[in-house]
Amino acid sequence: YSKMFVTDGDYKKREFEIDFIIIDPDRGAICLEVKGGLIRFDGTNSTWSQNSKKMKDPVQQATSNCHSFLNQYKRIIGDLPVGWGVCFPGCEMKNSKNSVAFASPAQLIDQVNLLYPVFAIDDLMKEIQKTHSNKRGLRKRDYEKFKEFLLRGLGFVQTLATSIKYGEERFVELTEQQKHFFKGVMSNPNLIVN
Repeated sequence: YSKMFVTDGDYKKREFEIDFIIIDPDRGAICLEVKGGLIRFDGTNSTWSQNSKKMKDPVQQATSNCHSFLNQYKRIIGDLPVGWGVCFPGCEMKNSKNSVAFASPAQLIDQVNLLYPVFAIDDLMKEIQKTHSNKRGLRKRDYEKFKEFLLRGLGFVQTLATSIKYGEERFVELTEQQKHFFKGVMSNPNLIVN
């Protein structure tokens, strides 16, 4: 969840973030965008609002992030079908079984669908498989390598050479401060310094 990605920027978004990535190596991957609050879509003007305030198009965000994800990892993903969905946990869609031009019903998950999230994700996974019927999934070894790549950490070490160099610079800095202090003290004729 909440994975941030940075690319080389060549003909791609420089940075993108995916709210949830759900992967079943045998079936596919879902890039899921989540938008809370009361959501409304005005089909006449093609505008979205969240709690009565204009918002970015969540479907466009989901598709764009999904394509960026595919471009970033196309060599690693191989034969894994990848698709997108948008989740609205804070509201219920009227007529949720009706299609809209920009998404299938399975791609729009609302509060009611979240009562049974396993079924909602299963329906979306079936939709992705249907759309990418020529893709067969990832072998276990490739999936484990991909998962390790996505979840890898970053460690830091302090080398002895860097520590010594830092210590030398700090020592020189302190020595210069001490010289300046003693010069000031020595120039005062009212003090005796031993």
